[in-house]
Amino acid sequence: EKVRLAQIIHDLHALAREERGLRRYVTVMKRTATKAFRSKRRQSRNILNRHETRIHQIGDDLISLDDVDLCKLSTRGARDIIESITAGSKLSVPSLQGVIESATELLQKEPNLIDLSRTNKTITFVGDLHGSMNSLTHILKKIDLRDRNRIIVFAGDFVDRGVKSLEVLVTLLVLKLAYPEQVYLLRGNHEDTMVA
Repeated sequence: EKVRLAQIIHDLHALAREERGLRRYVTVMKRTATKAFRSKRRQSRNILNRHETRIHQIGDDLISLDDVDLCKLSTRGARDIIESITAGSKLSVPSLQGVIESATELLQKEPNLIDLSRTNKTITFVGDLHGSMNSLTHILKKIDLRDRNRIIVFAGDFVDRGVKSLEVLVTLLVLKLAYPEQVYLLRGNHEDTMVA
């Protein structure tokens, strides 16, 4: 299953190389400046300015991770990225490529079978997000990953159906990069190249 997930990430990486193909998945739409949109944009900027991180706002909706070493992503950096995505910001194309490449490298190093039966840590299983960023955000508020005695297993079906499939996948990859020993991603039937 890990091999299939790595294949999906590889496919996304290939899409990222094709500017035209990626625009189909990562669209930055010009929105009318409604009160709610201005509030979300302000919230996103406040998140990015709250900490001295290397995450930069490069437009109304785009953030750049050019100066971030994703292989050594801090938990604070991960929280900032996730909060920005939740607030409506999108990663720039090079930043998205960086997340995909770093996560692919990390996932390829993991074994296909992960035995958690002998751990004393609390294990939480999450399944069937189906592109629902609201569900993922709610779950992450309930689970404290700063607790090193907790493992969270995302048991597939990250994408499809929901309108935020890419955001959910990127958030999970960022979590994996920040918490490599605590976050595990398993492929579901919706992470098949014929479906996703």
